[in-house]
Amino acid sequence: MKIKLFGFLFVSILIFSCKDDDTTGDYIGTWIATNVEITDCENFTLNDSRSVQCTDNSCYKIVFTDSAAYSFQRGLETERGTWGASGVNLTFCTDNEGVEECKSATGVISVSGMRLSFVEGNEGCITAFIMVREEIIDESNPG
Repeated sequence: MKIKLFGFLFVSILIFSCKDDDTTGDYIGTWIATNVEITDCENFTLNDSRSVQCTDNSCYKIVFTDSAAYSFQRGLETERGTWGASGVNLTFCTDNEGVEECKSATGVISVSGMRLSFVEGNEGCITAFIMVREEIIDESNPG
């Protein structure tokens, strides 16, 4: 009888202690790129690393909302769609003339910011955006 009780308690603890992989709350907000790194290209001459700034004409910025919507500005173009996260694995989906197209990315958040990486193009390049969270200025609280 003690073995059955122990087994029941053990299984109950396992079930209730399992952590949900939903990490969407970690990403919510506005992130602005400070660096762009292109690595692992089959054609090594495409590899690049440069610092970037957000100006009126050029910006790399992503906004994650808690309603699973996102907008990703790359230069003058903005992509919009839905997103989800499970740990560091992110999925971005857009509607392309009635057809949902999804792509995967890796988002690693640290104390200093986030590294958002995509495999892009026919050259197999990994494009990583090194981003910082945009600070929200509360003008109603000047202190």
